[in-house]
Amino acid sequence: MSMSRYFVKDNVHVCFDAGHAVFLDVKRDRYFGLNSQQTRLLGGLVAGWPKFAEKEHPTDAARQLAADLESSGLLTPHPSRGANVRCAAIESAETSLVFHGGKLAAISAADALKFAYAVLRASYYLKLRSFAHAVDHMMGARRQWQPRTEEEVRGLVAKFDVLRPLAYSRRERCLFDSLALSLFLEQYGISATWVVAVKCRPFRAHSWVQHGEYVLNDSAEYVSEYKPILCCPREGY
Repeated sequence: MSMSRYFVKDNVHVCFDAGHAVFLDVKRDRYFGLNSQQTRLLGGLVAGWPKFAEKEHPTDAARQLAADLESSGLLTPHPSRGANVRCAAIESAETSLVFHGGKLAAISAADALKFAYAVLRASYYLKLRSFAHAVDHMMGARRQWQPRTEEEVRGLVAKFDVLRPLAYSRRERCLFDSLALSLFLEQYGISATWVVAVKCRPFRAHSWVQHGEYVLNDSAEYVSEYKPILCCPREGY
């Protein structure tokens, strides 16, 4: 019989980096971290948790840690209110499509309106509503996505890159920028993945947009340093 007694609560996501576990509570828009010793303790108690030994028997310390995480709203003993650990996954990033100057197709009034609409929607979600509402939208929308070539996607990303300084600075705003870009591309029928990721030692969080192997608003080398904790793919990706 399985020793697992706990499940990761709905709206909570988990990833592992350098032996540490990180929780993201989407509803509270907060991260919680476990050190390597605490991470090892939960191997026999949480469904789907990585096991760090062939045989693991929960200790009193492990049970207390799990109970504390339940009290914090991260774990639940009820399978109907949670799920097994399932780490977010995204295709390995190989190339960046960030615009660095050069030939650019003319930006039409329709392009500018779509950009403004995307920025306003991103502001609405993250400033007037919540991070959870933004995630719900990105996970839940259903549309007919259109297949696009690399050049088509590159061209739209370039237009967004040129328009961005007119509305906001990307500096220290990776989450907002990535949501706005995703909403911009959505209007052209392009399914992109909004990625939220973390790394430990020291802890840092980051966000970017990816379309297949292409990173759309960062460098492939930089994002490879992070472990995805939440990916919002759209239907038809």
